[in-house]
Amino acid sequence: MGNLYGKIIPLIFDSDKNNADLPFPTDILKWMKKNANPRTSLKLMKICKYFQHKKFPFTVIKNYNSYDNSGTFYNLNKRTYDVAKFLGHPKNLWLSGTFHYNLDQRSYFSQLIEKCVACDIKCINLTHQIMTFDEYKMLTSGGNVENLWFTQTIVKSVSLEDIMKYLPNVVTIYM
Repeated sequence: MGNLYGKIIPLIFDSDKNNADLPFPTDILKWMKKNANPRTSLKLMKICKYFQHKKFPFTVIKNYNSYDNSGTFYNLNKRTYDVAKFLGHPKNLWLSGTFHYNLDQRSYFSQLIEKCVACDIKCINLTHQIMTFDEYKMLTSGGNVENLWFTQTIVKSVSLEDIMKYLPNVVTIYM
C-alpha cells in the first residue's frame, strides 16, 4: 500500500446505497467525523473526502495581537478581525502563528483560552498575566513553540521543569 499522507482517498459515501467499497461500516465513519478532535479531524479531511466539512467547523486565528485594550487577529485569508466578536461564539478557536497578549485584563485572556480547541503557536509573548497551568498547556499543546517570552507573567503552582516539558522545540526563552 502506498503513502496516504497528502493524498485524498476517493471515498464516496451515499447513505441511500449499500456501498461495499467502504473501508469501515458507515456508523463508524459517522462517529469518527462527529467525535474527532480538531487535529485528528484535519488529518481525516486530508486523507478522505468523506470527512471534509461543507463549512470548516473551526475559526483559525493566525497571528493574534492585543495592545491598548483591544485584540486583533488575522485569519487564513489575511483579513483583520477584532477578537471580542468571537468571545460570544462556541468553543471553536484554533490559534496558530504568533500570540502576543499585552493587556492587563486577566478575564479577557481566560475567556479567549477557554474558547480554544487547538493551538499551533510558534511564538508566545505574554505580558502582565497570571495564568493557570491548564491555560499554559492549551497554549503550548501543539508542541511547536520556538519562542517564549514571559514579561511579568506567572504560571500558577508549577515548576520550571513542568513548564519546559511542554516546550520540545523551544529556541528562545525570556522570563
